[in-house]
Amino acid sequence: MKYIVFWWLLALWIEWSFGQVSPTNHWFISGTENSTITTITGDWKQANNSFTSNRPPFLQLRSTLKGQILTNFRAYMFYLYISRPVGSSVSVWLDGKRSTFPFKPQNQSSQRVVLSNGIEDMFVMEGEIGSADHQLLIDASSNSEEHPVIFDRIEMETPDNTPSPLPMNYTTVATSVPAGETVDDVSDSLNYSESGWERKEHPFFYGNSSSVTTTPGSWVQLTFVGTGIWVYGAIPVEGVVFSVEAIRKYGRETTREITTHNFTLPDLEVPIYQAPLLAHSELTYANAYIYNITLISGSMQLDFIR
Repeated sequence: MKYIVFWWLLALWIEWSFGQVSPTNHWFISGTENSTITTITGDWKQANNSFTSNRPPFLQLRSTLKGQILTNFRAYMFYLYISRPVGSSVSVWLDGKRSTFPFKPQNQSSQRVVLSNGIEDMFVMEGEIGSADHQLLIDASSNSEEHPVIFDRIEMETPDNTPSPLPMNYTTVATSVPAGETVDDVSDSLNYSESGWERKEHPFFYGNSSSVTTTPGSWVQLTFVGTGIWVYGAIPVEGVVFSVEAIRKYGRETTREITTHNFTLPDLEVPIYQAPLLAHSELTYANAYIYNITLISGSMQLDFIR
C-alpha cells in the first residue's frame, strides 16, 4: 500500500510540474487522463482540433457526447473552459450544489477551436469561491456527433504561499492527513454486520467502489494500532447520521467513548465524494483501538479509511 501511495505522489508531482501555468499560484487540469484528484468518465476522446493561437502541447482537448468530470482541489478561484454547441447540455455542480456562476462566451480568436466541420466557440465559467477544499462536477452531453461538447481545461488560483492545489481534507492525497495505510472498503481488515450492506461500484469512489447501507443498526468495525483514523465516504443527498464507539485498550485498562455524527447538508443536489466523515487525530498510544461505526439514519457510503 505504501508503494502505491508513493507512485501516486510521484505521478502527481510530474503532472503538476508540467501543469503549472505561473511560478506560484496558477494551475490547470486538462482532460488528458485521470489523476489523483480528477476522474473522467464517459466517452471522452481526443478531439481532432487545433487552436488559432499557440498553445502548450500538453493541453489536449477532449470531446464527448456523454461524459462527466469530477475534480477535488483547494483554491480561491477557478475557471472552466468548455464548449456549448447547439443541442448540448453542460451542467456544473460546485460542492454538491448547482453552480450559480454564469457561462460567458470567449469571443477572442485565441479561444476558438477549429474542427473539421467548422469553428466552435469556447465558454468560460469563472468563480471566486474562497480558499478551501472544493469539488467540481461537470456533466456534459450532446445529441450531435458533428458537434460534441469539447472540454479544454480548468484553471485554479491559489495563494502565493500554496505549493499546490491539492485538497487538505478530500481524497487519498489530502495534505492534512499524515501518510499511512489506506484501507479500502473491501479490505479484510473491516468487519461488517451480517446484513444491510451492499457494494456499489462507481468510478468516483476510491478503488471504484464503496460499501453502502441504508439499514439503521448496520455497523462496520475496524481494529488498529496507531495515532489517528480518518474515515472517508460520500456525503449523500439525503444525508447520513451515524454513531461511533471508540474503544481504547491499554494493558488492563479499557476506555469507551460514543459520539454521534450528522452529515446532512441543506440544498445538496449531488453527492460529495471522498469526503472525510470522521477525523480522529493525535490519539494516545494504546495496545489497540476498536472503532464501531453504526448507521442511525440516512445512507452510509463507506469508501476508505486512512
